[in-house]
Amino acid sequence: MVEQEQLAVARARFGLGVTLTGPMYQQPLSDSIHADNLGRMMGGEVDALAYHWAVTKGEDFHPLWPVAGGVTRTGTEVRVPFALPLGTSALRIDDDWVLTVPDAGFIWTDDGAGVGIASVAIDGTEVVITLDGDPGVTTSETLEYAIFNAPDDTGWASGRGLIYADSGQPSVYYRRGFAVPPTIRHYSVRFKEILA
Repeated sequence: MVEQEQLAVARARFGLGVTLTGPMYQQPLSDSIHADNLGRMMGGEVDALAYHWAVTKGEDFHPLWPVAGGVTRTGTEVRVPFALPLGTSALRIDDDWVLTVPDAGFIWTDDGAGVGIASVAIDGTEVVITLDGDPGVTTSETLEYAIFNAPDDTGWASGRGLIYADSGQPSVYYRRGFAVPPTIRHYSVRFKEILA
């Protein structure tokens, strides 16, 4: 998957001149893959904010991404620690912008009991996923986020999620009357974590 390869390169080259600004699934589409005008506005603001941190301020900017190798499961609880982008301080679950998807965009699979997700919540800088049963001992456990987890919906990507960190920076386009969120949001990158 291209998303996983981009994430791997961004992590391997972090601080060495490669900057990943974030995903695009939060941008409304004009067709099945291209951002519409509002989407381009949102993407431009995220890119500009990343540029501000990485180039103007000389800081190592990264998008909202899970801590590499940090996803853990204990019984029915799966914890996903996130590294927040510069200028943000908290995780949120979107309830007002991205077209909703089940379980905030997460999908759990295992070769044990084949359990599903009962709930998704935020605990500081971690997402806490409660499974609807204990998978027990498994040889395969996978957590995916925003990867082909929704049907094709007119105007939205088929892989999307609801986890973001708010920059607190006002959107210039919102101030000018465009129907975008009032502040610039950093949505989590798409990812797949293999736990076992």
